[in-house]
Amino acid sequence: MRTLILGLSCLILAATPALAQKRPRPDPSGHGEDAGRLTPAGPLQGGWRIVRAGDPADAAVMGLHLIHDGNLVEGSYVLFQPFCGIEMPLPRPAAEDCEFIDLGGQLEPESFVRQGWVRLILRPGADGLPHVLDMPVAGDALRTGTYQSPNMDAPITVTFERTPE
Repeated sequence: MRTLILGLSCLILAATPALAQKRPRPDPSGHGEDAGRLTPAGPLQGGWRIVRAGDPADAAVMGLHLIHDGNLVEGSYVLFQPFCGIEMPLPRPAAEDCEFIDLGGQLEPESFVRQGWVRLILRPGADGLPHVLDMPVAGDALRTGTYQSPNMDAPITVTFERTPE
């Protein structure tokens, strides 16, 4: 009897991990294989470095990673040291302190592509006000666009440079 109980105990212990495993099944929530035809990534897909046009130091004020699919553009950003006071005359001091340094986040869902331009909206400040980047969709690895923060009267010219993959 003792041998029988010991044998059943071993069988139960060995069978438990096997019973805990589920059989793979199709996921109705859309995970897994793509049901429809895939579209190629848009020309904005990938990493971008943003520099204020004319900056003699060529200091990046922001980095972007974009996912571009048709008129949909989403992605993330990170802000670098020269971001604060971007509207101030050049050259900017290199050791300036700023609450936005190394701050990052997601681009707003209302970012969009229209008439050959993409409008990217980010809200880095505690006030939640929109900061806007406008960039041409077509072009080379170096493109000219604009940046405008809520406290600026007019946008400033920035350069978008594709980062190496």
